[in-house]
Amino acid sequence: MLLERRDRESVVVENIKAVLTPGGIGIVSLPNGLSAPQQLSRLARWIQPLPTDELFQHHLDYLYRRTVQMFDDEQAQVLRTDGTNLFWYGPTLRMAYGRRSFALLNRLNFRLSRLWPLRNVSQFFYVVVRKRPDAIRS
Repeated sequence: MLLERRDRESVVVENIKAVLTPGGIGIVSLPNGLSAPQQLSRLARWIQPLPTDELFQHHLDYLYRRTVQMFDDEQAQVLRTDGTNLFWYGPTLRMAYGRRSFALLNRLNFRLSRLWPLRNVSQFFYVVVRKRPDAIRS
């Protein structure tokens, strides 16, 4: 499940916990407003203003830490976190794509983005959550 609507995030998180059976596992993907690609995009938009993009703004508002806290409670526990895409975004991708070094850079990008603490600044953040076995089904 992809979680990216900030105006309903608590409802979405509670619904995910409600549909999981006790001991059940869910994987949640969310954009990370702290990521290098998001921050580079923010800087580019500051230098050369563009029309407001609502989805882009939602992505910048999203902070992975808040979601981890929302899932780690008496109903559920966070088992693992992970990330993907450390440095690719429009301009860097256009610059590297098609070059001989692209495949190597791409592998490096995704390997680095899974390492702690770099996963915390990856563009997409993943939370593996398990409903506690003793949780009462809602």
